[in-house]
Amino acid sequence: MRNIEFDRDMDMKFKEVLNDWAAGGRLSQEHSNMLKENVKKMSRMERNKKKPLLAWISTTAAAAVLLFAVLVMNVPEVRTWAAENIPIINRYIGEWTEIEKGWEWAEEHDMFQEVLVSTTARGYTVNIHKVLADPIQTTVFYSLEGSSPKPVYFDEILFNGSKFVTGMGARGDVIDGVYVGSMEFDPLPEYNGILTFIIESIGDIKGNWQVSFSVTREPLSQLTRSVLINKEFEVPAGLITVEELRLAPTQTELVIKYHGDFHGPDLSSRFVTLSLDGNEVGSRGGGGQGTLQEDGTWKEQYQVHFQPLEGLSQDSVVTIGLSGLLFHEGETILPFKGDRSSQSPDGRRVKIVEFDTNNEKGKAVISVEVDEKNPDPFLISYWQVIDDEGSIHMTEFPEVTGQSESTARFVFPGEEPKEIQERSWKIQWKLPADRTAVALINMGYWAYDDIGTVTVEIPLDMLN
Repeated sequence: MRNIEFDRDMDMKFKEVLNDWAAGGRLSQEHSNMLKENVKKMSRMERNKKKPLLAWISTTAAAAVLLFAVLVMNVPEVRTWAAENIPIINRYIGEWTEIEKGWEWAEEHDMFQEVLVSTTARGYTVNIHKVLADPIQTTVFYSLEGSSPKPVYFDEILFNGSKFVTGMGARGDVIDGVYVGSMEFDPLPEYNGILTFIIESIGDIKGNWQVSFSVTREPLSQLTRSVLINKEFEVPAGLITVEELRLAPTQTELVIKYHGDFHGPDLSSRFVTLSLDGNEVGSRGGGGQGTLQEDGTWKEQYQVHFQPLEGLSQDSVVTIGLSGLLFHEGETILPFKGDRSSQSPDGRRVKIVEFDTNNEKGKAVISVEVDEKNPDPFLISYWQVIDDEGSIHMTEFPEVTGQSESTARFVFPGEEPKEIQERSWKIQWKLPADRTAVALINMGYWAYDDIGTVTVEIPLDMLN
């Protein structure tokens, strides 16, 4: 277990040394190189112990390069910023390198881009520390200083003045009273350019925080390789193609495409697996983008991310396990009279547990059997109301009201019955004055399926 007081004491000493060097105005190239090599040796020693006492020092090799540049600039404000923030951000990265093997590789190979930009408004200072940019993803490391540390929401992210981000993920923690976090989003559209962050509020505080800086993904793009697969799987509503495996030193990306008559399947990272020589590679999440085509069909592309493939050799076996939730047509009807229950086409129980209507306006709370693989078995927004003349009316977007434990009757083939949950949703509607609601109907459902496996051959020229 790490000794926290020891870590803090070493942080303070490290800051003192940096400030002493900064006061001198510059650091010679010779001493900068010596510092960098010594820090690398210490990093290797700590990693070999598996549980480093000084987590922050695992990334000070790159920090040494930054320090030299800062001292040469001889700007007091910048020198102070560097001395105060280098240990904090390095502690944050060091704590995640057990999981994020790509961050560990980037530290060892000096692939973090040191940014050193900052903006202050309304009592809060936003610092951008580092960027890790490969052709798969862009990761930015930042900190927020102020009276109430909290995550930061970036209202706009621009590259060379244009928006490009379609999805984003974030995490962070409070370290020594400063919020330190990382944010992941789409890869940069080009090798080099200017990245701009615009923040309009921090919590309830309105303001204008904006920073711009140069960034590149060229070094890691040059080291990334692609293996074309193009393995097709027919599913009830369309065709799934496992298209490509992209190997970057910092992470691995699997590209999958779907084209079919209905909504694309759920092929998220909780279903799709990647194994190297029988050992499952850790997941890093992923995303997808779908579009409705002019002919009424649906196209979707998925990017599923994993940790880097370490230890590849000419004898390695790379296996993709493909499963997911597939969308099926099929009616589930819940009458408002009688026992107000039904079964979905895949056999799970659905029932109305609460019902209230004055003809024009109405609401119903429905309960649905769910399980860990399929927590949302319906396209919830597709629940509609049938009136007494057989017409179908849209409902408002349902609201989740709760969940409770129950014993499942619904099981997958070959599985034993087990405890599952029931989830409930409140559905509301408004009908014309002369109509009466008689039932709820949903025209489709999600069902889990093991789609298949793919064995990938890695070309020998990619192993060097």
